Amino acid sequence: MEGIITWSGAYWNSLVMMTAEMSPYLLLGFFVAGLLRTFVPRRIYSRHLAPPTMGSVVKAAAIGVPLPLCSCGVIPTAVSLRREGASHGACTSFLIATPQTGVDSIAATYSLMGLPFAIVRPVAALFTAIFGGWLVNHFAHEDEAFSAEAVHSHNRDGCSSTNLNDHEKEPGCMCPHEAKADSTTFKSKLAGALRYGFVEMLQDVGKWLILGLLIAALMLFPALIALIHGEGRALLSFLCTIAVMAVIGFGVSKLTPKTRTTAMWLWGIYLGFTILETIFLLFGGLSLYDAVTVSFSTLSAAGFCVKNTSIGSFNSAYVEIVVIVFMIIAGANFALYYKAFTGKVRDALKDSELRWYVAILLLLSVPGAFHLMTEGTYASFGLALRKMMFHVVSIVTTTGFATADYTLWPTF
Repeated sequence: MEGIITWSGAYWNSLVMMTAEMSPYLLLGFFVAGLLRTFVPRRIYSRHLAPPTMGSVVKAAAIGVPLPLCSCGVIPTAVSLRREGASHGACTSFLIATPQTGVDSIAATYSLMGLPFAIVRPVAALFTAIFGGWLVNHFAHEDEAFSAEAVHSHNRDGCSSTNLNDHEKEPGCMCPHEAKADSTTFKSKLAGALRYGFVEMLQDVGKWLILGLLIAALMLFPALIALIHGEGRALLSFLCTIAVMAVIGFGVSKLTPKTRTTAMWLWGIYLGFTILETIFLLFGGLSLYDAVTVSFSTLSAAGFCVKNTSIGSFNSAYVEIVVIVFMIIAGANFALYYKAFTGKVRDALKDSELRWYVAILLLLSVPGAFHLMTEGTYASFGLALRKMMFHVVSIVTTTGFATADYTLWPTF
């Protein structure tokens, strides 16, 4: 129960912090979306951004580079562009270019780093946005020729509707009735922009925005980030291994006939070790919250601990030994565990990589422990070996856990 309360409180704090950080930028994005909707004629969108061509992609990137919108504020603005008829490629280009830079960041770059960097930043944003938009247009050309909204809302002259009342709701429409729309005052246009940005847009994307905030708050847990990173690393290592074996001509089917099956095996092994370490740590007296966070960080080699002095805070030989064992497990090749779980235990144990891995850990730990004992740092060889091996494994596997300040140890 205590663990649930702790997790709930931490999640609530993460949600509040994430919402507070994102709110100003989201509000700015909704406001810009309203301004684009009200003050920019729809005919401009349909003419310049609707066609799924390289021209629309370049124009969208050029529009996005100077805008001072971050990755949060650009979302409602891009949604507004899409609703006004911009193509998928143009929207993608805008989404890539806008958060990378802006007039404010360009000026700051110039003042801090000089003219060359101030030029490189927007140019890099422009080219990466163009490339991304081109990829979308190239691979999604069957999904879209023109935006349906742009085609159905406008004809060649700008608009196919003859209802003047419709244009009162769409200020700035460039069509035969634009005299009616142009009579709208600046005050009413601004009111329309606010209504569109903070009422209509929120009605459309509000539920997805809330869902995104809930997920983002969950991602703020460092231990959970570490777990996901570790899972992704394990899967990426597997995919890289597959690619290398394919290049050198080694039969990929030697692992398993289906790549998906092997990937699921690796993910299952990873999660299985995480759950197993959590259970062992619970037996060592750790709370559920501490056990889960330490296990997440052990298997992912992230080294995150909720205690200020890391694993040494628990002051438990049992906990230290459990963490040592699972750090060693996490640092080994997960393909060996796949072999072991599929009945090839001997092949896994005979692996030269595994043998060298264990040998290096022992060759570094045993002499170091003997040195710590002889120098009087620790009274017994067993205690010295535990402390030395913990830090050797932590450093070799790049985990980063600690049980003591080894910078104070005597030099070897």
